[in-house]
Amino acid sequence: MSDIRYHDDEGHENILARLTPPRLTPAQQIIANAPSELDDLMHVIEVADAWLDGEAPAWAKDCPEANMARRVGKAQLEAAEAMEEFALLTGENPRKGTDPGAYDRMLAELGDTAVTALLGIQSQVKDIAATWAVFREALDKIHARVPAEYERGRP
Repeated sequence: MSDIRYHDDEGHENILARLTPPRLTPAQQIIANAPSELDDLMHVIEVADAWLDGEAPAWAKDCPEANMARRVGKAQLEAAEAMEEFALLTGENPRKGTDPGAYDRMLAELGDTAVTALLGIQSQVKDIAATWAVFREALDKIHARVPAEYERGRP
C-alpha cells in the first residue's frame, strides 16, 4: 500500500489518498507465477526421472521393456488409487461405509496420477522439451473438443 501525500499551508503532511495494489484473481496469480513454476515443474520431472532410472531394480535395468512397463504403468496404478479413494468417499462398498477424508486423498492421488503420467512420458523421450510437447499436444487435443460457447465462461 502507498499513500499520496501533500503538505498543507502550515507544513503539515497529510494523506490525500491511499493506494492499494490491485488484488490478483487466482488465475492472474497462477499466470504471474507460471514461468518459475513451469521451470520448477520441468526440473522436478528431469530430476525424478533420473532418480527413478538410477534406483531401478536390477531386473528393470537389465530389461528395457520391463523398465518401460514399470514407468509407463505407474500412472495407471496411481489412477486406480484415486478410484479407491472415490469408492470410499461415495460409500460404493456398503461394508466399508463412507469416509469424508477420502476426498482430500482422492485429490492427492489424482495429482500423483498427473505427475506420474509426465514422468512416464519423460522416461521414454528423455527430453523435457519433448515431454512438454507431448503434454501440450494432449492439452490442445482436449481444447479442440471443447465447444466454443465454453471458451469464455459457462453457457
